[in-house]
Amino acid sequence: MQKLQEDRAAALKDRRIADNADEMLVAELAIKVAMEALNRGSSTATATSLASAITSQSLTDGPNLTPQLDEFGRDLNLQKRMEAKQRAEARDRRRAHSAKKKKGYVLGQHDPGGDKVEGESSSDESESEEKAFQSGRTEILETAARVFGDAAEEFSELGKVKETLETWKRNYFTTYRDAYVSLVQ
Repeated sequence: MQKLQEDRAAALKDRRIADNADEMLVAELAIKVAMEALNRGSSTATATSLASAITSQSLTDGPNLTPQLDEFGRDLNLQKRMEAKQRAEARDRRRAHSAKKKKGYVLGQHDPGGDKVEGESSSDESESEEKAFQSGRTEILETAARVFGDAAEEFSELGKVKETLETWKRNYFTTYRDAYVSLVQ
């Protein structure tokens, strides 16, 4: 379960880093255009409108990476542009989905029984990623139930096993340490 959570967190972190990099490219381009307009003597309003236009276009189209051709005439930035466009589309879908959920919540159309546990979900995830995580989680829980299924009552749940081991450690520390040397600090 911990590995599943770590993989999920790593994927979210990587996506957020890529999204931030995309948005920084857009912001840097907008600032550059605005500064050039101001240096030419344009008004602040003109510079602001140019920067806004660049920002709105770039956020929908992805960053404008110019084609960079190698010796065979292949575009080296084509893959980066395609990935950035896919990330922008995915961001838009996630934002629309999140806005829809928020609107339903405000209008009282949410499912109170379906509320997530803190840290269990993220608005950055697509539905397919969330479903994949939930299926992996369900599989782990079912496997754990099968593992503990034929155990005696006192060992049928992880909490009971933990309690038994803690009691053993408290009452018979020497034998516990001998059995679990690597686990004792």
